[in-house]
Amino acid sequence: DTKGFEDFIAVIDGQQRLTTIYLILRALKEDLKKKGYIHYEISNFSLKGYESSHNLSYWNNEEYYGFGLGASGYVDGFRYDNTRNLNKYLSGDYHNYESLLGNDDKMYDEVMLGLRKTKGINLKDFENKYNFCNAYSHFLLIEHLFHFLLLYYFYMLLSLNLNNKHIFQSLLIAH
Repeated sequence: DTKGFEDFIAVIDGQQRLTTIYLILRALKEDLKKKGYIHYEISNFSLKGYESSHNLSYWNNEEYYGFGLGASGYVDGFRYDNTRNLNKYLSGDYHNYESLLGNDDKMYDEVMLGLRKTKGINLKDFENKYNFCNAYSHFLLIEHLFHFLLLYYFYMLLSLNLNNKHIFQSLLIAH
């Protein structure tokens, strides 16, 4: 029962509030698990077989098209954002931003996006996707993971001991 809970949050300082939110999320996760839900992504739960293929296509760094004002896409190595201006869009000037990603950028995205999934990154799939298996490729993957871990560690120091995936969610929003 959460009746009156809002008043409790309102009277405590920011750090205690974050701790309270963490405890609520942990309790929610335990309750969902008891009801048969799986935690397949940092911020999502589902019954087995009902995971969001839409979200997983992003976290698997797969290509997708963005249609309409303000939409984003990732096709043939290009990431793009469509204009939010209706007149430009109707005149055929669709993209507001477009960038061709190099291999290092693609691998970095693969690592950062893959860490959203509770399964993480499959090294064999990573090697197959980028068509190499050598010491340099493993160095790049480790380097990307190291940068992530440094960022995560720094955030953990600021968060005073809140070591759960929900904190990483907050980090992604803040970053």
